[in-house]
Amino acid sequence: MLGALVAAVSIAACGGSPDSSQAKSQSSGSSKTTTTAFKKAGWADRITVSYRKSSIRFRASGIPNHSRSAYYAVGNGGTIVPTAGDSSPVADPTQAQNYDYSIPNKPVWRKKVTSAPLGSIGFMISGAVLFNPHAITGEEGGLGGVDAEQVAAKAAYDPAGLLNPGKLRGWLERQAGASPGAALGAHAA
Repeated sequence: MLGALVAAVSIAACGGSPDSSQAKSQSSGSSKTTTTAFKKAGWADRITVSYRKSSIRFRASGIPNHSRSAYYAVGNGGTIVPTAGDSSPVADPTQAQNYDYSIPNKPVWRKKVTSAPLGSIGFMISGAVLFNPHAITGEEGGLGGVDAEQVAAKAAYDPAGLLNPGKLRGWLERQAGASPGAALGAHAA
């Protein structure tokens, strides 16, 4: 059941409703709908689920309903992996987001298998966002864009680019002679 819930929410995060001309109905013989699974889930109070005839509207802030640390270690200038000696505690920087998805009540299978996008791909019952951990670069996974401070830190601590090669797009752009983030606009820290 939980797998069906994650899959159903992931369908919404993967974007769009399937093209019925390229899809076939699930052949499991089950007459259960996404609505049936969602109603049994016990979603956190920070999630709003409303049911329509052919779809479900799923809204969430991305903030889980359980306690979290009030402070996080953030590295002091140039620190790549913060430790107690080179970081400072900062208040939880998490901010509520506005996730709003329409999920088909009766999803259909696609003939062609597609990959999940990078970034958020679903939600936990607690309301926490589920991210795709298979981001090729840090900018795709969590940075959101090229961060000049990250590129500068890599230049200072790994000038030959030996650690995690290919994982920082800004570094790759720097090595290629382009201004880091020029293609998509740099992300200021």
